[in-house]
Amino acid sequence: MNAIRIYSDGEGESHFEDIELDLVPLAVGELRTSSTENWPASTVQFRQVDDDFESGFHTAPKRRVVINLAGFSELEVSSGERRVVGPGTVQLVEDTTGRGHKAAKTTGKPLQMLIIGLE
Repeated sequence: MNAIRIYSDGEGESHFEDIELDLVPLAVGELRTSSTENWPASTVQFRQVDDDFESGFHTAPKRRVVINLAGFSELEVSSGERRVVGPGTVQLVEDTTGRGHKAAKTTGKPLQMLIIGLE
């Protein structure tokens, strides 16, 4: 399972990093599956953005996981790299300091997200 990590380096510049989430085998009765370790979370928020927008550079208010449920957005980090993220994309947002990142939605369709605040 993969995620996109957004983080700040020592000079305050933000970057993308493709990460693989560590999964360990997990047996639940007869079901054989795998899972990450539990990540302590403090908040869960569902957000819908109806209007097209473009934010300026901003940092995340806290570490969080953002999962697009429907719609697309474009993210830009301070290094200039851009990525379009769509439904099912998992983002680990950790750029709580530094220059931050930008976000934009220009599809004309609603963007629905699940935002999980991490402790």
